Order: sequence, then structure tokens, then C-alpha cells
Amino acid sequence: MMDLGDIEIGILPKIGTEQRLTRVWGRTVALGWTLIAVAMITVGASSQVIGRPMIWIDDQRFGAVTLIMLVAATFAPVIALVTWSLLAGPWVPFLSLLVTGELILWAALDRHNSPGGALVTIFLAIAALLLSVASFGGRYRLSKVESSIIASN
Repeated sequence: MMDLGDIEIGILPKIGTEQRLTRVWGRTVALGWTLIAVAMITVGASSQVIGRPMIWIDDQRFGAVTLIMLVAATFAPVIALVTWSLLAGPWVPFLSLLVTGELILWAALDRHNSPGGALVTIFLAIAALLLSVASFGGRYRLSKVESSIIASN
């Protein structure tokens, strides 16, 4: 079965396989970030119900347009990362670390208005950090012949 990363199409840059995740790790990262997004939605909805909404879902403080932009800023990077990892794009572990930094930022912004939500977001960020670090081990490895050819150039 051919992987999408093996097909040369316009959206995938021509990068060596050593910067790409294996098919299994790409799916693992996609599943992990999907579960983190579901957990963020659950925490956001719960905080809204108890009256201490998280900043990205606070309809009492922000208007509709601002709220849509905040929700998009929260979940667009996650959706892009999940899609990129399923397409076997390069540098997924590094991008995963970047999105983990965004989770830490949301937790820091929520620490006063919704401390419980911020605490759960920090725990989700720790899980995302562990997933990101583990995904570095899921990159393709060069054979000794390929490594020596690259080193000699």
C-alpha cells in the first residue's frame, strides 16, 4: 500500500525522508492531537457551564467575531498539524512542539479567570510535549550507505 508521503504532489516539499515520520508515527501523532483537541473542547465547554469560561470561549467578554477568531486561533494549528502528520509532511515533531507552546500560552492566559481550566490545559500541554518528544523517535532513519553519501557531499 502506497503512503501519501511517497507521492510527489505540489503541497509536499521535496525533503529527505529523514525529516518525515513513519506512517505509524504519523497516525499516532494525529490521533494524539485529535484527542488533545477533544479534551480542550470538553474543558472549554465545562468551564463555560460552571461560569468561569476559558479565554478562547468567553462569550461574556468578547463579541462574536473576536470569539470566532479566538476559537480558530486555538484549533486551526491543531487541525493543520493533524492533517500535516497524516500527509507525512516533514518536521512534524518540531511543529508539534510549536503547537504545544500555544497550549502553554492559553493556560497562562487563563490562570486568573479560569484556574481549573488552566490547570487541565497545562496537563494537556505536558501530554502534548511528551507526544512531541516521542515523535522524534518516529522519524525515518537513513541506512549507513545513505548516511555516508550525505556526509561525503
